[in-house]
Amino acid sequence: MDKLKKCIFIVLNNTIASLTNARFYVAVILVTCLMNQIAYPIRVFSIQTGINTCPWIFPFVTQTYYMQMIILLGIVFLFCDLPIIHNGTAYILVRAGKRIWFWSQVMYIFVMTFIYNLVIFVLSITLFLPYIKIENNWGKILGTVAQTNLGDQLGVEIDYLLQVTYTPAEAISRAFLIVFLVGAFTGIVILFLNVYFQSIVGAIVGTIIAFTPYFSANANNMSTANYISPAVWLNIMNSYQLESVSYPNAMYIFSFLIGGIILFTIFAYLRVRNNKYSYLKVTN
Repeated sequence: MDKLKKCIFIVLNNTIASLTNARFYVAVILVTCLMNQIAYPIRVFSIQTGINTCPWIFPFVTQTYYMQMIILLGIVFLFCDLPIIHNGTAYILVRAGKRIWFWSQVMYIFVMTFIYNLVIFVLSITLFLPYIKIENNWGKILGTVAQTNLGDQLGVEIDYLLQVTYTPAEAISRAFLIVFLVGAFTGIVILFLNVYFQSIVGAIVGTIIAFTPYFSANANNMSTANYISPAVWLNIMNSYQLESVSYPNAMYIFSFLIGGIILFTIFAYLRVRNNKYSYLKVTN
């Protein structure tokens, strides 16, 4: 219990430090500005018609390749300097030990990824305030945009097949889960690389992961590219379908992400536990 308390204390301190750091807000503001390009025309149409909008655009936001890249770049921006080193790290290592310090870094990745995704989801709703209607259906506005050429006129794309396949609650929960897993996977990969190499390596590889939608869209063999492009899987119409020639199914995606998180965490832990690892060296 004492070890758990120490771990939670470190995670809490790291989380508070991140939430008071400008980098978190820069990442969130960038994502919000791009989401607003989708939300604003719909909001204007809602005002013009006098019909409030069911503000469930989060699953549609994660379908666009540029939003997939920006959301993941925000993750890279947050975690590029993992493991977190500050003036009190030496004291924490003495009091808590390397193992507790390491697992607090892993827990911090999951906590911050959840907070980051939650903030994005909440902001996707607030962009429609005060003209919103909270119901577990897509509503007349989003339904009209999806089923007519109004989307082309507004310059936005709302997937009607997604509306037919899922209720808003199902689509949002699935989109949130896959964004969380891809974000956590990216953070763990960055942590793994940074404990073995210089921190710049983790940032570079994280950026490559974030840009996989672009690589996938321009690859000669899109089918193969989509099997190794985690950011592409943010589109739940691809990641949750049972069969597809071009995309992996949900079993493959979850096995890849969860297995990758476990594997990279173990390798990073072994590095920290078994080697005489100089934490001060990471800051150089």
